[in-house]
Amino acid sequence: MRTFLSGLATIVAVVAIILAVPAVWISERIVDDAGFSSLIEPVGHDQAVKDYLAGEITDQIASRTSISGADTVVRPLANAYTNSSQFPADFADVAKQQHQWLFDEASDPNAPMELDITAMVNRVLASARVGVTVSASITIPVSSGDTGLHAGAYHRAGEQITTIAKVSVIVGIIAAVIALLVARRRGTVIAWLGIATVIAGVVCWAGANLYGTYLKNDIASSENNAKPVADVVIDTISHELQWTGVISMLVGAGILVFGVVVRLAFGGRR
Repeated sequence: MRTFLSGLATIVAVVAIILAVPAVWISERIVDDAGFSSLIEPVGHDQAVKDYLAGEITDQIASRTSISGADTVVRPLANAYTNSSQFPADFADVAKQQHQWLFDEASDPNAPMELDITAMVNRVLASARVGVTVSASITIPVSSGDTGLHAGAYHRAGEQITTIAKVSVIVGIIAAVIALLVARRRGTVIAWLGIATVIAGVVCWAGANLYGTYLKNDIASSENNAKPVADVVIDTISHELQWTGVISMLVGAGILVFGVVVRLAFGGRR
């Protein structure tokens, strides 16, 4: 009975760990607003992102004035702004709009996906010291809707992933403790927990590669107006998830080795 209970608890712990590692990362870094902002802010340092938004800001300001050649005057100011220390945080705020469009519960599922860059435009105007600000919203249409996404598309999925993350962590801890308490060979249980952590890392690493490639192909075949930004965002997310997977594999390998050492040290009795 003791061996059966330990084996059952170990299996439950293994499954929970494999689910917990990727689910917790997605919940904390993708679904959560603050986590997503901190993940995305470094993207604002990428030159392709700076160039794209400097161009958009220039176009928006130039289109609102009748002065000939306004874009040649505005572009250097826009470039200076996107290369400033303020820009990455502002970019994260703008990116959060798209995140909220996808993950918040939508009052209107047909609401278009647009990015409001009014604050960015006003920062550029302020740097020109012209004493003019824009009060009306200035938005960039991000997608024509051909991707199949709609406002609130990931709201339910986000809630489900967060629930899975919490439950799997709790179940994994409880099951692992039970397995270790009742096991006759604790070294074996520890080794299996290490194997589970390695597998969880492989899942993260493989998922980052496969889903990143899928998203890039999807964007490439769509009429997304912010492809340069989207590509960098996808690369950033994939890279961090890959590193999470690598760290998980290394930690799991360490736990596995420790379990084997415990097993050998006690001659198979632990």
